[in-house]
Order: sequence, then C-alpha cells, then structure tokens
Amino acid sequence: AVVSTQSGHYGRANKKSKDKKKKASKTKTPKPRELDSEMATRTGILECKLTATERSRVEYRDTARKLLAENELLQTQVTSTERDTIEVISYLKREDLAKDQMIEQLQNQLKTLRQDSRKERESLIEDFTYQINNLEKELHNKKTEVDNMIEELARVKDFRRKKKKVPTATLR
Repeated sequence: AVVSTQSGHYGRANKKSKDKKKKASKTKTPKPRELDSEMATRTGILECKLTATERSRVEYRDTARKLLAENELLQTQVTSTERDTIEVISYLKREDLAKDQMIEQLQNQLKTLRQDSRKERESLIEDFTYQINNLEKELHNKKTEVDNMIEELARVKDFRRKKKKVPTATLR
C-alpha cells in the first residue's frame, strides 16, 4: 500500500506502520460528517494549492515567453552589432590599404622627383660651369686684347713722344 509519511513523501510503508494504522483505525472510527468535513478541508486546501500552482505556472510561462522574446531581441542586436563591427573593420582595412597604397605611390613620386631634381641640378651645374668657363676664356681673351691695346697705345704714345723729340727738320 502507498501511504504518505510525515515528511510528505509517498512510498511503500513498512509493515509496522500498517499495523499501527489498523489499530488506530479500529480504535477511532470517524463519523461520516467529520469525514466529509475533513475531505472538504483537504479538497479546499488542494484547490488552493492547485490554483496557486496554476497561477505560478501561468506566471512562469509569461516570464519564460518574455525572457524568450527579450533573448531573441538581444540575439538580433548582437548579430546586428557583430555585422556592423565586421563592416566597420572591413571598411577600415580597405581605407588602411588605400592609404598604404597612396603612401607608397607618394614615396615613389618623391623618389622620382628627387632623382629628377638631382639630374636637373647636375645639368644646371654642368651648363653654368660650361658658361663660366666660356666667359672666363672670353674674359681672358678680352684681357689679352686690352693688354695688347694698352701695349700698342703705349708704343703709340712712345712713338709720339719720340716724334716730338726728333727735330722737324729731319723729317722734311
């Protein structure tokens, strides 16, 4: 037989319990009214427990539904945030790559400009050196020419001086 123990657990009762109950029931026979009253009380208690349990179950279901909906919303937000994060990271990587390429291109342009500038500077130095050499030669030639003219002028002056010294009679 299945009986309820004081702790509220149901299970097989040992033989001593059965004997005690039989003796107790033999000595005490409840009256039918008391049984109905006791049954009604137990039924009322059980109905209250059932109602409370039912209310608790409904509240639990509502809470579970709310939590499920909130969980789905949070999951959607997490997914959206992850997608946005991936897009931002991808965009930043593309921008970084574009900037790296731009830096490389500008460095190559700078290198080319430096080479061109060096070549142009060397060319200008060469041209100006050539012009300076030509001008120095020309200056030297002009100096030589001036020196020759000065020498000639000195001879002419010397000749005129000598001519003045020579009597005019000998000339005639």
